[in-house]
Amino acid sequence: MEDAIRRAIEFQAKKLLKREEKKRFAKRKYQRRYKLRTGMPATVGAYRYPRVWDISPHFDPRYCISHSKYLARVIWLKIRNRSYKPAAAVRYQIAQDSGGFREIMVFSVPDAAVANLFYRKLRDKNRNLFSPFSYAYMKDRGLFDAVIQLRSYLVGGKKYVIQFDFAKYFDSIDHKYIEHLFNRTNFNVSDTEKYLIREFLKHPISDAKDYAFDSAEKRLTGVPQGSSLSLFLANMAGHELDRRLESTNGQFVRFADDIVAITNSHDDALNVLKSFDDHCRYSGIAINHEKSPGISILESAVKSEKRTFFLNDGDGNEIDEIGDFDYIGHKFLPDKIMLSTRGMKRTRRRVAKIIYLHLLYTLKKFKRFDLSRVRGQHFDWDLVTCVNEVRKFIYGGLKQSEIMSFVSGDGRLGKMRGFIGFCPLMDSIEQFRELDGWLLDVIRRALTERYRLIHNMRKAKAKAKGTKLKILRKSVPSKKALIAGSWYNGPAKLTLELGAPSFVLAWRAARKKYKQYGLDDFEDPKYYSHASSFPSISGLYET
Repeated sequence: MEDAIRRAIEFQAKKLLKREEKKRFAKRKYQRRYKLRTGMPATVGAYRYPRVWDISPHFDPRYCISHSKYLARVIWLKIRNRSYKPAAAVRYQIAQDSGGFREIMVFSVPDAAVANLFYRKLRDKNRNLFSPFSYAYMKDRGLFDAVIQLRSYLVGGKKYVIQFDFAKYFDSIDHKYIEHLFNRTNFNVSDTEKYLIREFLKHPISDAKDYAFDSAEKRLTGVPQGSSLSLFLANMAGHELDRRLESTNGQFVRFADDIVAITNSHDDALNVLKSFDDHCRYSGIAINHEKSPGISILESAVKSEKRTFFLNDGDGNEIDEIGDFDYIGHKFLPDKIMLSTRGMKRTRRRVAKIIYLHLLYTLKKFKRFDLSRVRGQHFDWDLVTCVNEVRKFIYGGLKQSEIMSFVSGDGRLGKMRGFIGFCPLMDSIEQFRELDGWLLDVIRRALTERYRLIHNMRKAKAKAKGTKLKILRKSVPSKKALIAGSWYNGPAKLTLELGAPSFVLAWRAARKKYKQYGLDDFEDPKYYSHASSFPSISGLYET
């Protein structure tokens, strides 16, 4: 075990160093791009490693690699004599898309390594004990399996959909409830693992600015978001709810704290609701009723009685009729699956950011620009790089020529990452056509604003020099030219693909690969992976 801890420390430290090197590479890339676009060197400060590394040597991966043998020996000795305690975790607040903030704990490298090591062990030896309808943080099933299962539940007549959102799920789990689970469930957890879990549950917490003053507070409730052990504990905390839902007349899928249940009758839906209420009363978790749809009727083409008002023990209850619902990035309709509303917004926001950074950011932020990057009517080097980055996001690093060849019946495709890797189970082409049209429109709008800013910049420059403004004939490429890549007529022939990427083409390739080869080559997005509950922290590191 001592050697396993040493390897875990070195693995964790190297992972952090690799992540930091990627940030340094991105910074150097930005500096080169800034100089090319403005003709001036980027005025950025010297590289500085993350501040959290200064808090303690155990937060510095370089120190931990060089002292890994000693750290492993001491940690294993302390675990054996029950004196091991995690160092105080550094607390940070991260803004959430839905508003508000989420507290994230950054543990020292050795503590994070110990948590990772024991999490993998607990997950693997208990994988057959968890409910088959629990899909998050599992080695043998994941997001796409949950989507396939849920879709199968919607076949047939009238369906009742029950959805509840938990309020701060990770932060609310009662420690007494976890102790109860140790005693009441048959999970395979050794005494040493129980000891470690208890120590991580009550770990000390400190803000970065107060760390040196030894003023840490102790966690009293919830599981730490930032420790791998929390992934096992989150599934463990939902286990009794899984068993209760399995005993009801209906079906459900659970992905971490996201649960949707399907029943054929209103009475069965009420039994599911009671299971949620009982679970919350025992576990300390609360339902966020403001964000919870509750019980709804899913519209169906199958003709059946559609009663939307019910009497239960003398109380009246109205139920909304819905045409669709969102779950883990997918929109479910009675007869098809689409990209969720939030997924559409996330995709547009990501692509819009790429376009803004390449075409408008330098002009608006720094008010200077190297005009040699835009010459004649059909040359704009930044549009070349913009289209290439958008293609990377949509195709996940695959070439358009490879995708077109595969769709037409030739060739093979490797791993499906990025946006293309999230499309295999979606049935409808309409959203992807809409995204293709939106992409061309937003590029052309950005180019219109770009050329207006460039013209004004050239005009101001000529006025300052007292010279006559030279005419720069620059027009925004048509949609057809953007698609074909014929807008480019630069000074050199490029090996890059110049045509705008297509969401429809990505979807068609993903669907074909799924139909022919299954899901083995599809990669879940990072925000639905094992670390999905722990957003990245700029300048820090995640567990």
